[in-house]
Parts: sequence; structure tokens; C-alpha cells
Amino acid sequence: FNQLFKKTLKGKQPLRMLILWKPGSGKTTLMKWIALQCKWTEQKDSFSSYIPVFISLKDLGGNPDSTFRVHNIGNLVSLLFKKENVQVDSFLDDQMKENRLLFLLDGLDEIGDEKIRREVIDWIQKQYIFRNPLIVTSRFSGLNRAEGLAFRDEIPVFEIRDFEIED
Repeated sequence: FNQLFKKTLKGKQPLRMLILWKPGSGKTTLMKWIALQCKWTEQKDSFSSYIPVFISLKDLGGNPDSTFRVHNIGNLVSLLFKKENVQVDSFLDDQMKENRLLFLLDGLDEIGDEKIRREVIDWIQKQYIFRNPLIVTSRFSGLNRAEGLAFRDEIPVFEIRDFEIED
């Protein structure tokens, strides 16, 4: 994972990846762990230079007319910060342009309406995020290529292994 992350970031395109697995397998826990690796670790690894931006896709899909249908990802993140009374507009823009943000979009499958989920997939693909990495999680059931619930772009897809006792 770290090797793919480093290799892709050296390229011209942002890293976009999809993490799939079954319910309760630890997708959200993994995303939170990744977020904690940003800035919280003294080790210089793949994540240490990023500012994590965690977005629950369930929240996006729950109110589409005031979220993704009217805002790009940068504006949406600014709104989320403002909701918490944190003003970060110019800071966020600067960090985005310097490729310092790590977008963590969690729970694609939690958007119950398939039409809205399809719109969110399309919205994700249309976002211009400079070279900032973006990771999306979903259960297998959240995607169904036959029904148009799939990413058009070729992005790496990872499946989480079941944990062993020692894990």
C-alpha cells in the first residue's frame, strides 16, 4: 500500500484508489488509521506530509441538493469546516494547490439510493484535486458495473483481507 502510494505520487496524476470489502471488515477503521498517520507520526512515511480530509459519503448522499450537486470537493470541505466554526478558506486553497490534502471518502455503499450513488461516483471522478490523493471505501454491494454503478476511470481497487487473531 505504501509503495503504491509513493510510486503514484511521483507521477503526474493524483492517486485515486478504491478499497472494497464486506460489512464490518474495517474499512472505516482503516480510513481513520490513515488519517491518524497524517501529521501524528514522527516517522516520515507516505502519509506524514498530508492533511486528512475525511468525508462520509452517506452524509453527501443524504442531502444531495446542498452538497455534491452544488459544490465541488474544495467548496464542500470549506463548508464542513465552517460548520465547525473553523475558517480555513485560503489555507485550504493553498494546501490543495500544494498537494498536501488526503481526501478520504468513506462509505460509498451507504448511499442507499442507487441513482444518487451513481451521481456521487460521477461527481468524484469529475473533481479536479490537483495531485492530492483520494481514497474511496465501499462494500462490494456498493458497486455493480452491470447497473452503471462503477468508476469509469481505471483506478486501483484493493480488497481488505480478513483479520487473523494476531492482527
